[in-house]
Amino acid sequence: MAVNFKYWDDCIDPTEMEEMWGIPEVRTEWLDAGESRGRRVHLSRDPDGQPYLTQTEMKAVAEIVVRRHFDSRLDLIKALCVLLAFLLLVPRSGKEKNTDPYSFWEDMICAIAELESDRQPLTMRYDRKNKDTTIGIMQLSPITAEWLFSELGYKSYEVVGNPDLLYRPFVSIYLGAAYIQWLSSFDQQEKSEEFIVRSYKGGPKKATHKSTLPYWRRYLSVKESLPSRGKFLSWKAGCFVYKRQTKSVLVVSWHMKAATMCEFSKQEFLGGLQALGIDSLDKFRERIAFMRSELKDDQKFREIYNFAFGWAKEKGQKSLALDTAIGMWQLLFAEKQWPLVDHWCQFLQARHNKAISRDTWSQLLEFARTVDPTLSNYDAEGAWPYLIDEFVEYLIENGIIQSDQSDDLSQKL
Repeated sequence: MAVNFKYWDDCIDPTEMEEMWGIPEVRTEWLDAGESRGRRVHLSRDPDGQPYLTQTEMKAVAEIVVRRHFDSRLDLIKALCVLLAFLLLVPRSGKEKNTDPYSFWEDMICAIAELESDRQPLTMRYDRKNKDTTIGIMQLSPITAEWLFSELGYKSYEVVGNPDLLYRPFVSIYLGAAYIQWLSSFDQQEKSEEFIVRSYKGGPKKATHKSTLPYWRRYLSVKESLPSRGKFLSWKAGCFVYKRQTKSVLVVSWHMKAATMCEFSKQEFLGGLQALGIDSLDKFRERIAFMRSELKDDQKFREIYNFAFGWAKEKGQKSLALDTAIGMWQLLFAEKQWPLVDHWCQFLQARHNKAISRDTWSQLLEFARTVDPTLSNYDAEGAWPYLIDEFVEYLIENGIIQSDQSDDLSQKL
């Protein structure tokens, strides 16, 4: 093979090398391996002597490539979704301070590279059936690379007539990411992660063919094994899918009239942005504090509370799963303090253990708003759902309310 790399300096330019040194995880890994800044950095080698990128290095190159070349190519909706995740879903404890809002794209690149080449830049394969050669970490053919350059305008590297450039990590990952970007909106439609990955393996025509299914399953396994980066978002069937519930996410979902917890359709997201008067990332940032404060308004809290039932329940179900309901009550009443919320949740787990009806959901808010936490104004003859009456009995039986009040209530019940 004519192409051979011993050092990182052999396959990237000085600017790229500086960017690599600028990433803390890479810098730490290289220094721990005995490398020095200002001197050539050795590539890692497997037992067969083949150079490969460590997972840290692979992640770093993907991150640099995405940020340098693809931020402006991501459409506004995706960019706003990523911002939403970064601003609302990342915990503020600092435990995940390195969470990257673009990690979905970078992890896809890293997982595909793992499958295609084991992160070995000098990998080359010849497909006898298609009479096609694929090269480099992302295993692109020179024909595909030239098409991306000439037809789609990905011209950061002069690959036409120079296929050996595909052995270079930054070049291969740049063009691999370009191909992924093209697949993500194939046929002018937003495509799912599964479509993109299976199309990368077999082309768009094989995206649903059984021949690419094993590749998809292996991809999912590899992606799960990647070092944790606080993954909290993905795209599924044209929807932005997230994994964490916060008060802010609930309020944003209310504004966007989201039908389902943990995802926004593009239509819901666009409609919510329009209703909030948001047409830029800066305006989104400005509105975050306002949206968080809306739970303090009594009328809006009621509206958000009622919205939460339909939003949180499973599709096709009339009732709300108990675990989900408890989680939502703890989330909501953390803002609008109700001293009995923990006792309510404990009661449900001990005595009820069934799904929550909409009537119980609605009436509990009335109970929390109108009945004193000491139950001094509780009317046992009122039209409360049986579950709330049983809750009052539970409070009495467990001595949670004072004895004089419990005696009075016991006589009424």
